[in-house]
Formats: sequence, structure tokens, C-alpha cells
Amino acid sequence: MKAQNQNKLISAILMTALGVLFIIFKNEVISIAMTVLGVLLVVQAILDFIHKAYVSGVVRAVIGALILVFGLGNLLVTVALYVIAAVLLVYGILQLVGALKALNKKSKLLAKIFAFLEPAVCIFVAVCLLFNQGGTVAWVFIVSGIFLIIDGVIALIDCVANK
Repeated sequence: MKAQNQNKLISAILMTALGVLFIIFKNEVISIAMTVLGVLLVVQAILDFIHKAYVSGVVRAVIGALILVFGLGNLLVTVALYVIAAVLLVYGILQLVGALKALNKKSKLLAKIFAFLEPAVCIFVAVCLLFNQGGTVAWVFIVSGIFLIIDGVIALIDCVANK
């Protein structure tokens, strides 16, 4: 049971630290993660060569080198964010149309507000991602960092309380 509590304690500390890093570094987190990914791919390529898996080694080495040398990872992230924005925009518009069709004059005001809240948030986030990726991504990391810190502190309190 002691080892399990130590694992929870380590997880709680790492979660809190990761949350702090998300808040401090914001947009740089993606660049750091892509650099780590590039290095890991190169290391895996070396291991593939050692184990005589030459095809996968070459593929991993090339992709890792492209990410590290040309910043290909940032391009992939940018494209992915535009795809996510487009999907959110279409989803939000479809949800908005559905909410308008289902609008009932007898519905209560609170039900009407909630019916339009999800589509409005989806459309807002999509527009932010389309026209201000850097700022939007920064806020996503700040909010994620706050949640990670809260989760880490709660887990830390749980570890201390269950000692």
C-alpha cells in the first residue's frame, strides 16, 4: 500500500508541475512537445537500426529529422488546428440550426439559453481558432494548466489525508 501512495504522490506532484509549465510556457508547449517527438523518433530510429529493422528506422529517422530541422511539427499542428476549427464551425452551425428548428414558444427561458449555448461556444471557439490561433491556444493551455494544478493539489491532499 505504501508504494501505491508514493505513486499517487509522484503523480500529484507531476500533474501540478505540468500545470505550472502549461501556464508559464503556453504556446511554447507545442514547440517543446514537437521537439521531444522529433528526438524520440530519432532515438527509436537508432534502436530500429540496432535491431536491424531498417525500413522503420529510415522512416522514423526521416520524420524525426524533418520535425527537428524544418519545424515540420509546427506546420502539422497549424493544419490540425485549422481542421479542428472547421469541424467545430460546421458542428456549431448544424447545432444552431437544430436548436432553431426545435425552438418551442412554450419552452422556458433557461431551456432556450442552454439550447443555444453549446452551438454558440462551438462557433466562438472555431472563429477564434481560425483568426487567432496563438491567442486561443494560449488560453487553452492556461485553462488546462489551472485544471491540472487543481487536480494535482486535490490528489496531493488525498495522498496526505490517506497516509
